[in-house]
Amino acid sequence: MKCVNDLFRGHIPKARYFNQLEYTTPTAFIPRGLPDVKSFEDYLTRLGVSNNHHIVLYDRSAAGFFAASRAWFLLKVIQSVFVFLNLN
Repeated sequence: MKCVNDLFRGHIPKARYFNQLEYTTPTAFIPRGLPDVKSFEDYLTRLGVSNNHHIVLYDRSAAGFFAASRAWFLLKVIQSVFVFLNLN
């Protein structure tokens, strides 16, 4: 997967890859809907994220905001504390 290879080629140390499709169940109408809370919490736990972490989002996609903005939205829904870096 190109995005995972990009992450490991040049990323901030200890960064985690946020796969926005891993914890959702796509439908014909909503390909990337909101996950159920338990699935999302389990996914963040597997990434090593807890309520005690300060989350920093950054995006290396061509547009520079698609993946990070989705992550921001989902984390905002559960009221996490984070910052957003623009590396472009």
